[in-house]
Amino acid sequence: MAIELYDHQKKAIEHIKSGSILCGGVGSGKSRTALVYYLIKECKGKIKINGQGDFAEMQKPKDLYIITTAKKRDSLEWEKECAPLMLSSKPELSISGVKVTVDSWNNLLKYVRVKNSFFLFDEQRLVGSGTWVKSFLKIAKENRWILLSATPGDTWSDYIPVFIANGFYKNRTEFLRQHIQKSKSLLKLIN
Repeated sequence: MAIELYDHQKKAIEHIKSGSILCGGVGSGKSRTALVYYLIKECKGKIKINGQGDFAEMQKPKDLYIITTAKKRDSLEWEKECAPLMLSSKPELSISGVKVTVDSWNNLLKYVRVKNSFFLFDEQRLVGSGTWVKSFLKIAKENRWILLSATPGDTWSDYIPVFIANGFYKNRTEFLRQHIQKSKSLLKLIN
């Protein structure tokens, strides 16, 4: 098995770790980069990259869950990205017998009991404090994961779920107490 990567993709793979956000424009190769990271860094497999290296089964195989938009799920876009890396929803067709599950953010709650797997969260939807964020935090506690996004957050508060999942803050309130200042004029309006 061999795959072609650009220098920026190889560099990203070296710097990514569980809990990272892989940010890049549309078409920059985030999906491929994330899949190669999963295969070689998370599962300790080997593949030929740009004609160099060897192939080897995964030493630490983990099932892969890809949470994406309904449109990407239905178009089988991720299955097409997985195929060159011998990753499949059918374990018997997949390298080291891992199973790939591709589903939409709308079904995230179905996966809160999954443990010891790897999650790719595509098209980051973790703003606020609703069901997706609560489900994400439960999943992040029991699994390794990265986020993929072409649209970074507008403010630091957009990243609160990621900060909590990485253990930087206990909860949303702790972040807000430490970093949000209320203006006196706003308090007067409220009172």
